[in-house]
Amino acid sequence: MTDNSKRTGAAIEAHYQFLLWLGPTLENFSKAQKFTLGDRIQNLSLEVLEALIEATYTRERTQHLRRANLGIEKLRFLIRLATDLKVLDRRKYEFAARTLDETGERRTMPRRHDNLFVNIVSFKALSAAARRAVRGKRRKPGAAAFFANLEGELLELERQLLDGSYRPGRYVAFEVYEPKKRIVSAALFRDRVVHHALCNVVCPIFEAGFIDHTFANRATRIGIP
Repeated sequence: MTDNSKRTGAAIEAHYQFLLWLGPTLENFSKAQKFTLGDRIQNLSLEVLEALIEATYTRERTQHLRRANLGIEKLRFLIRLATDLKVLDRRKYEFAARTLDETGERRTMPRRHDNLFVNIVSFKALSAAARRAVRGKRRKPGAAAFFANLEGELLELERQLLDGSYRPGRYVAFEVYEPKKRIVSAALFRDRVVHHALCNVVCPIFEAGFIDHTFANRATRIGIP
């Protein structure tokens, strides 16, 4: 079986497989339950799939994930009810419960990450960010001046970030002509160090939640080390 989880997301794929199993299973429900309990289970399962897709492809992620979570909890009770009514055998109940658990475990609800700021503004983090920011720019005046007094610059940045006095400088605007004429605004080198320090910490968090065909501004998808 083809693993589509990288393309669609693990939670969507797990629930999709549940729906593939569910269709034939509901066909075996008794006529009395097929168009009542069976229809409700199927409709609710489709609503969960829609909520998971909307959470993946729209900005209202938390709202749709909450709807999916509620739907999964409802499904657990409906599957249990079908088993207690002898419409669903114990083996199928266990499979359904296990698959719904898998969907629930793989959904990507936003969670709180602690101590991010400390990891961004520490001297060690800023030093690593400076080395990353200077790649290909070591001969630029701003980068050269910063590295001429590297330890002092980093200590000052760390102090300003910790006491809240840091303020980004003015961007420098200039024209480029390749591939077409346009105005580019460049941050001061010390500000680019802060940008890299921030991205070094938060990018892996966001990266973990992206599906395989999300490309925009992803270094791992456009060959940036």
